[in-house]
Amino acid sequence: MTSPVRTPTVSRHRLASAVTGVALALILSACTTTVNDTKSATYGVPDILQNLTANQWVLNPMESNLPPSAAGTTITFTTSGTLFGSGPCNSYGGDFTLDAATVTISGVRTTLTACDPQVMSAEHLYLQALESAHTVTPTNRDELKLTGGPNLVLVYDARVPREPPKG
Repeated sequence: MTSPVRTPTVSRHRLASAVTGVALALILSACTTTVNDTKSATYGVPDILQNLTANQWVLNPMESNLPPSAAGTTITFTTSGTLFGSGPCNSYGGDFTLDAATVTISGVRTTLTACDPQVMSAEHLYLQALESAHTVTPTNRDELKLTGGPNLVLVYDARVPREPPKG
């Protein structure tokens, strides 16, 4: 004669506790942050890199602390960490890294066109300021601000949205 197989019984209290614990763990895991959780991701606003790369930016010398002869200076940021633009006299390019709102701009190089000394001076000041910037603040989709040190402010206005590369 075989004896019946006895299955262990779980008390309703233990079962209810286990179910509650699993439910609580699921709820709490949904509330934790991930690398993709940003204010912009949760509110549908573009993150800083998306904002930087969405436009070509034109320096607003009246809002920046640079001479008016820097007017017309542009900058364009790419998603691959490079930047390029045109200064008052020469074209330039360089690299940037972005960590939250901290930007590091390095390796800025220019073409070698000679211009009026006043224009060359304004360009030199701009490029120095650009490499000294360490904070990026997109104030809205149409304005960008780079700051650094106690007095460095570079304000850019969006020229036009960049078209995505073809191909």
